[in-house]
Amino acid sequence: MNSSRSDLDLSKGRASKALLDAAGDDIKDECAKDYPYGIQDGEIAITSGGLLSCRAIYHGALSKYSSPDDEQVFVYHMFVLIKFQIVS
Repeated sequence: MNSSRSDLDLSKGRASKALLDAAGDDIKDECAKDYPYGIQDGEIAITSGGLLSCRAIYHGALSKYSSPDDEQVFVYHMFVLIKFQIVS
């Protein structure tokens, strides 16, 4: 699970960049091929695990956080629930 920018530019943001460094450029290429216009906030893009020992990486686009009551908290919780539904 990776919280990403909606343009799926994995070279930006600490977590996305670390994931890209570990998983390899294939996941960046998959994002460009499968999601050429990115994704909307609240959506999930799915790539292979690249060089990681996992089958898939779920990249979720979150809007900028502003407060605990923000919709982003709800969206993040939805990402977590989706993750557990996919894994189980």
